[in-house]
Amino acid sequence: VWNAVLWEGDSYVVTVRKLTWALIIVFAGFRGSLWLSRLLARRASAFSAKSETLHILLEHIFFYSFLCIFILFALRIVHIPLTAFAFIGGGVAVGFGLGMQTVCANLFGGIFIMTTQPFRLRDIVEIGEHTGVITEINSRSTVVQCYDETEVVVPNRYFMENSFTNWTRKSPLHRYRMTFVTSSEADP
Repeated sequence: VWNAVLWEGDSYVVTVRKLTWALIIVFAGFRGSLWLSRLLARRASAFSAKSETLHILLEHIFFYSFLCIFILFALRIVHIPLTAFAFIGGGVAVGFGLGMQTVCANLFGGIFIMTTQPFRLRDIVEIGEHTGVITEINSRSTVVQCYDETEVVVPNRYFMENSFTNWTRKSPLHRYRMTFVTSSEADP
């Protein structure tokens, strides 16, 4: 079974053994990428302005870079050339392009948020009918903890396409809006 041929080309043969080793290396690379990206992001953000959003952005960039390197390394170790995947490349590219439009929009929205910083962690924002505190900023979404203890996950592209209110952007002071109903004859 280990030497069973899955597919072959002009100068390569992909067997179950090669594919299994490649998957093991990719899994180990995934774990290693997580560890390395956290370590490097921590070290890199120590030299910068201590921005949490910059730290998150650096961690994601390092993680995906290392993961791509590990995948290419795994294919090289087991002697599977990239041309082995060319036969499915065209169909996958079209499907991937159509399916990834919203994911890419959210990813670029995350990069936009982390670089321009229209809000930061612990800012109070109003998004549509939801008002709460930013508790998490990811590469694809932002989490808002509302005052009724619900969490709203907002896709990052929302912030590029719609308006929102940041109540604490310029000042750590909180601003509250309260409505009082009184009689028209009451003393102000």
